[in-house]
Amino acid sequence: MLKFEDKKNYILMIFPVFFLCICNFFIFNADDLYAHFSAEAKDSLVVGNYGNYRYFIYALSCLLRWMSIDYFDNIIVVSLIYSFGLVYFCCQFSRYVGMKQEYTIFFCIAVAFHGFMADLSSFTMAYWNYGISWLAMGAALYCLRTNKGFPGTFAAIMLSVVALTSYQVAAQLLILAAGCAYLHATIFKPEARPPWGVLLRPVFVYGASCALFLIMKKLLGPEWGRPVHFAALIHNINPYFINVWDEFFGGKYSSIFPMHERFFYFISIIFIFLYLIFGIIRKKEYHYFVSVIVVMVCLAFAENPFNLPFDVFWPSPRSLTWRVRKTPWL
Repeated sequence: MLKFEDKKNYILMIFPVFFLCICNFFIFNADDLYAHFSAEAKDSLVVGNYGNYRYFIYALSCLLRWMSIDYFDNIIVVSLIYSFGLVYFCCQFSRYVGMKQEYTIFFCIAVAFHGFMADLSSFTMAYWNYGISWLAMGAALYCLRTNKGFPGTFAAIMLSVVALTSYQVAAQLLILAAGCAYLHATIFKPEARPPWGVLLRPVFVYGASCALFLIMKKLLGPEWGRPVHFAALIHNINPYFINVWDEFFGGKYSSIFPMHERFFYFISIIFIFLYLIFGIIRKKEYHYFVSVIVVMVCLAFAENPFNLPFDVFWPSPRSLTWRVRKTPWL
């Protein structure tokens, strides 16, 4: 059961996010206008979920059509799904990582109103894609935190599959949670070595769920989805890691991720690296070295590996929302 203080915090966090969602429904982009007023576009939207391997959302879309329920006639419901999903994930993420609860409200609001999330939240026709995937990821972290055995791991894998079949990028948040939890324990609890389980279980869950997702993709299709092949992956490696550098010093997307924010983000990374290197030299304990590797992996993952295997390398802001959770945490 949630304590009164927890309920109050949930309400304080949900209200501004919900208000942001409702406002976006009245600032239509071109895609929304077409999907709202065209039956053909609504059909295309449903089929598009299948074509992009969002099988869970495709099944829900078919169910809604069978029940004659119009997505755009229920803006309050879908806005609540988006806002509650985001808030619930942020709360479970902060608890898994070990963040103090008094910082959770700041963390959630900083995530919700980050510039990259502004791009994501402008696509109101996909609110339940986002909301359902965040709910699934929050529930997966809850299972991993509260049940250390096989049932918790199995439940987390199934929930990660739900996220992968709703909005694929969200499942990568397991890697961020694992890395931040291990790093948090290394920095703030140096007297106790971080448990390997806090790092390895989310990574295993992510790997297992991706394997199941690929099996589903092979069995369910379609074959005409976005082209993915090994040659594109090799070709995109260079621009991918250039983007890691641009995350700190490039002018790309400066209107939604200004340079002063990048500067503080960069300084945080430098201080963390210096602290960990000092720990390696002074204390000679392996978990400081592991934490350095963890930071480097998190920086690489922030550019979204799902952008790598496609013909057109297009790291749009909404595909880079992984880094939105990392920046406020730092």
